[in-house]
Amino acid sequence: DIVQNETARHAHYLLPGLHSLERADIPFYFFTVMGLMPTRSFTYTDAVLAPAGEARDEGLVFRQLCRAAGRPIGSSRALQWLSNLAEAAARLPWLGQRSGLDRLFLGLMARSAGLGGLRTLRKHPNGLLLEANQPGDYLGKRVRTPSGKVELAPADLLARAASLEDAYRHALANLGELRLIQRRERYTHNSWAHNAAAFIKGGRTTNYLYIHPQDAATRSLKEGDSARVCASGRHIDVPVRLDADLLPGTISVPHGWGHQQAAGLSLARQTTGVNVNIIMPDGPDALEPGSGMAHMNGVLAQVTPTPG
Repeated sequence: DIVQNETARHAHYLLPGLHSLERADIPFYFFTVMGLMPTRSFTYTDAVLAPAGEARDEGLVFRQLCRAAGRPIGSSRALQWLSNLAEAAARLPWLGQRSGLDRLFLGLMARSAGLGGLRTLRKHPNGLLLEANQPGDYLGKRVRTPSGKVELAPADLLARAASLEDAYRHALANLGELRLIQRRERYTHNSWAHNAAAFIKGGRTTNYLYIHPQDAATRSLKEGDSARVCASGRHIDVPVRLDADLLPGTISVPHGWGHQQAAGLSLARQTTGVNVNIIMPDGPDALEPGSGMAHMNGVLAQVTPTPG
C-alpha cells in the first residue's frame, strides 16, 4: 500500500507500492481488453516519475514473496521464469531502463490482444481505437461446463431457489423493520480522498444516516440530529440527513469512513465519520452460498435518537 490506513495498522510490515505515476500502466483491464465499453480503445503509458524511497512494483513484491515461500507465482513455473528474467534484465545498466516486470507483462498483454508490443503503443500516446464490437457467438467454439451446454438451471441454483419462499415469508414478517443499505459518495469515492483537504470541506467531514422523512418523524429524528443505528448486535452513532428519494423503510449509511485509528492519515483521522461495516453481519451465515458474497445490503436495523 502507499498509505498507512486503518487496515495497515494490523500488519507487522507495510510494503510500499507504486502509485499510478510511478509505474507503466494501461487503463482498467476489463474495459481495455474485454471490450466492456461502447467505443473500444487501448492506451498505454510509461512511468512518469521515479519511485519514491523504497517503493517497489507489486509484481516484484509478489515474486519475492513467492520466492520466500518456495512457490512459483500463480503456481506456474513458466510465469516464474519470465519474472526472474525480467528482474535480471532490470538490473542491467542500459536494458534496465527499458525493461521491468510490469512492462514485461503489459507487453505480453498487448501482444495477446493483437496490438503489437509497447514500442507500437508508445507511438499512440492518446490510445489506439479498436474495431467496434460485433454481434455474434460470444461463447466461442465450446461452452466450458461439464455438460458442454449453457446450464440455465444448475443443481446448486435450484437448491437455493427452494429456500426463496421461506425468505419471502421472513421478509413479510419484518415489513415494519428498517433495512440498511450502503452507498458510495461522489466526492470521496470509497475512502480514497478523505486525506485530501479539498475533498473534506464543509459538511463532507463525516458520513450520514440517510433516512426518509416519514421514518425519521416516527422515530423523533430531524435533520442534523445524532441517531443510533443498531444491527447485528452492534451500533454506530451518526448524524441524520433526510432523504425523500429513499423508499420508506430503507435507510442508507455511506461506506469508507472511520479513520480515527489510521496513524498515517493525518487529515482523515480528524474526520468524524464512522465505519458502517462495524454493524454488518459476519461469520459464515453472513455469506450468500451461491456466490460467496458478503451480505452487506438489506440488513435489518433499528434506529433511535442517540442517548444523551
